[in-house]
Amino acid sequence: MIEYLCEFVIEYINLNPNMKIVGEEYSYDEFADIDRCINIIIEKLHIDKNNIEVNIENIDKNRATVISFTYNNRLCEFYELIGTQRDYLGVRLMPVS
Repeated sequence: MIEYLCEFVIEYINLNPNMKIVGEEYSYDEFADIDRCINIIIEKLHIDKNNIEVNIENIDKNRATVISFTYNNRLCEFYELIGTQRDYLGVRLMPVS
């Protein structure tokens, strides 16, 4: 689902740049292979790996940012929502202050 969220970023990155925009999709434990996630982000968004910050200690923590970077003058934060029946993967597009 990282692919879907990258497409979400591309589609909404320039919409209301002063507002937070959130996209979420079902999670299938994507962060278990964090290197794969980073490679997908690099490929889909054409960004440099050195611009990506990974917070390994936040994996499996509810709503904690795991992957973050700046893209088109916005902060992009990938996180996980851990629920009782279903987990979600999300991305927040935040204004850069």
